[in-house]
Amino acid sequence: MSIDTFNNVNRCISRKALSEFEMRVVFQMSTNDSASLCDDPKASTLGLHRALLYNEQEGYLETFRPYALPGNDWLEEVAGKLVTEAQLKKSV
Repeated sequence: MSIDTFNNVNRCISRKALSEFEMRVVFQMSTNDSASLCDDPKASTLGLHRALLYNEQEGYLETFRPYALPGNDWLEEVAGKLVTEAQLKKSV
């Protein structure tokens, strides 16, 4: 399940139902929303391209990068494949 704001969480899921979601991924949000969603205001200090994995069962928060730019090797490989595909289409 994915919900974009904490207010929408409150509209869709009761507090009791929210407790059934043992693991949550949160991005930057207000201090109050962070404390409500993962019992810690830490999500308010996150910058761009950072998220928190909250594990309620084990009681920990882990900061991580949910995505990163692909490496140059991968970009070159994909660019080569696109050029080859374009050349094949022209020859047909």
